[in-house]
Amino acid sequence: MKKMNSCLVFSLYALLINFFMYGCATFSQSPDVLAVVDNEPVTIKDLSYSLEVAHRKQDLAYGSEMNIPSYVQKLVDDKLVVHEARRMQLDQNQAVQQKMDAYLLRESVVRLHDEEILQKISVSDDDVVSFYNKRYQQFYVDFIESDSEEKINDVLEQLKNGADFQKLSKDYPVSSYTKNSEGRVELKGHSIETQLQEILFGLSPGENSDVIPKIDKYFIVQLIDRQDPPIENLEKIRGQLKKYLKKQKEAERSKEYLAELHEQSDVNIDRDILEEIRLDIEKGEREKWLEDDRPLVTVYDAVLPVRVFAEKVTEDFDKSKDTIINGWLDMHLVDHAALNRHYEKETVLSEQIGRYEDQLLKNMYINKIVLPQIKVSEELLRQYYDENKEHYTDPPRFKIEQLVLKAEEEAREIFNSLKEGGDFTWLAQNMIEKSSGSKEVASEWFTKGSLDPAVGEIIDTLEPGDFSPVLKVLDRFKIIRLLEKAEGKTKGFNKIRDILVRHYIENQREKIYRETVDKLKEYADVKVNEKAVEEFGKLFQKK
Repeated sequence: MKKMNSCLVFSLYALLINFFMYGCATFSQSPDVLAVVDNEPVTIKDLSYSLEVAHRKQDLAYGSEMNIPSYVQKLVDDKLVVHEARRMQLDQNQAVQQKMDAYLLRESVVRLHDEEILQKISVSDDDVVSFYNKRYQQFYVDFIESDSEEKINDVLEQLKNGADFQKLSKDYPVSSYTKNSEGRVELKGHSIETQLQEILFGLSPGENSDVIPKIDKYFIVQLIDRQDPPIENLEKIRGQLKKYLKKQKEAERSKEYLAELHEQSDVNIDRDILEEIRLDIEKGEREKWLEDDRPLVTVYDAVLPVRVFAEKVTEDFDKSKDTIINGWLDMHLVDHAALNRHYEKETVLSEQIGRYEDQLLKNMYINKIVLPQIKVSEELLRQYYDENKEHYTDPPRFKIEQLVLKAEEEAREIFNSLKEGGDFTWLAQNMIEKSSGSKEVASEWFTKGSLDPAVGEIIDTLEPGDFSPVLKVLDRFKIIRLLEKAEGKTKGFNKIRDILVRHYIENQREKIYRETVDKLKEYADVKVNEKAVEEFGKLFQKK
């Protein structure tokens, strides 16, 4: 049987639209409504989202058939619970509102980043080629090195007065780079440290740099020659370079956009308070500022109090204060710009927000109403354990000896010899010697689930010492002999008590949730377009 094509999941929305637009347009005068719960529709978009979530949790393309009616029924059940949560005003709960605000902010910032950053940058083929030609050049250079700043400055003065670089370089040999037989240092552009890169890119052949300080040494470099990289090597790293350039342009555009936001904003920094703050003197002084609620920085409706600023400041106050304030401003300016665009008015985000809130309300209802009803005791756990021992029992194991052959004719020959009383192991080993390794004998323990399906189907019918008929497994032929059988052992209560507690709570939560839904249905007005659901479900049946 063919398994469901995963494309059905990923193109689900278009499939649903086509089906309901042309296949079933009579339910409630709306072609995309699968059910109605107290006048609120369950739509094909809801089903699409539900199936996408299910697909992320498990590979539906390679699992069992999709039970579409059960997905629709779950949507109906969840809708009933969400309605009850709203009736109880759980949507006014502070935790729910905070999560909703955070979700809206997060999604708005993502859209702002897409509009102001990603959509305003691009990397062309010319950009890639230009970058490759520049960064992957081969440089041939010479160095003069000294550990004395006075000496290296004297050398630079000599070079400015016309002294020969190569002659001077012999008097000041370089130890940090290896020269070739021609007295040159060969460097590849992309592997050079940034400081030296920029210097070499700015030099023409024959020119030398100013003094370059580096840790405890000083250098002067002369560019002797440069060569463009072989263009045929570009294709090997084109994709990598394009990603790098995109990240680089994204960072540049982000910096540019933040500068625009700073310029457009009305930022107020209380410089008098900022000058007063000294956190690196002594602990008592620091504690004072950590309790100070006065506003230090304000922008739009956001306020950075002194105490929050004090928490962020390190001991290196003079070095970090601007970084701290600018970092705080960057975040709040972006947040303000994102929320000010009101992306929530757009249909797509509006629907996402609705689904997210429904999920929060469902979880809140479970936490506040369902879970408190669950009682856990030693007696209840023991009862649950006794009723579900089969779930906590290791599966039976089978020790088998199996003969794997390439040729069916040989397998039949061995099988016939076995029926006449031949010894399994002797026959197998004897045939292996004759066939130069075309067969193998293996003896080990297996669970039924780890066996080939063809072997698993007959293993329960064998007793120790029995052998199977010839079994075809892929492109091989097998004969197995059951050597030993070990019955499954039930895991002791005390060893799995923590697991039992978790499973018991999950079981009770589902039971109480189910009972709750059933009660809600007694007073709810629920209509399901059974015909449409049934017809659509056929699209996901195995063929």
